[in-house]
Amino acid sequence: LPIYPWTSGSLVPYPTEAAIYATSMRSMFPAGPRVAVFVVNSEFGAIYADAMASQAKTLGLNIVAQETVEPSDVTPPTAQLTKIASVRPDVIMAAPLGSQCPVFLRELENLRAENPGWKPIVYLTNTCATHFNLSSLPRSASAGVYTSALVKDVLDPAASSDPDVRELLERARRAGFDDSKFDGQYLTLGWLAGEVVIRTLQAASASGSLSRASVVQAFRQLHFESGIVRSGIPFSLDGERDGFPYESLQLVEWTGSGLREVGPPITAFEGSMPE
Repeated sequence: LPIYPWTSGSLVPYPTEAAIYATSMRSMFPAGPRVAVFVVNSEFGAIYADAMASQAKTLGLNIVAQETVEPSDVTPPTAQLTKIASVRPDVIMAAPLGSQCPVFLRELENLRAENPGWKPIVYLTNTCATHFNLSSLPRSASAGVYTSALVKDVLDPAASSDPDVRELLERARRAGFDDSKFDGQYLTLGWLAGEVVIRTLQAASASGSLSRASVVQAFRQLHFESGIVRSGIPFSLDGERDGFPYESLQLVEWTGSGLREVGPPITAFEGSMPE
């Protein structure tokens, strides 16, 4: 952002997401949890590993193990999780990618079965914890799996009565989307991106001059709450001072069929620049 002051991301920055998990971990284990970190061996995974190391110093978390998986490896991470199980951490912070996500959770369930009494809480990145990845798991593998959510889970039957969810799904069907192939997260984030564009153009037009400059100015001062985003989480930009529209997340727990909200949204990092 210091180099390109008029650009912006669309999701919560990964270091902020990690900080939100670390805050939750400390609240669950006031004396300081023993944490294992499992990440993909890439720049993406390194961001989470580095953020957790930073938060450990700030919040008094004790990182007792760190294991990686190669980006192309989709085999069960048996060796890595065996090492993690040997130190029996209270919490595992996991940032695998794509098909590695359900493979990780299934293998973790195997290791928990082999280690009676060891039931670590798992924090899974929200890029990993899509409804598609989680719904394929046996219910036993969903126990103690936490993640975070920005948008509503449109594939959760409990959300079917939500008018904004219903409108999104109805429009998607009219556009030719196949219900059986819905990826709820991508569908919802695409809708949100379209909403941002429309609101930006409306605000720029209202300024009296629809131009490149007015569009940039309108976007970087945009504030609203989308009906497709979890309640209490605003889209908020503030010129060059804050170029990240979302810096809050709703902590959620996978129940075996849907995502149950845990407490109110964590908004403590709103308006702060991630490290």
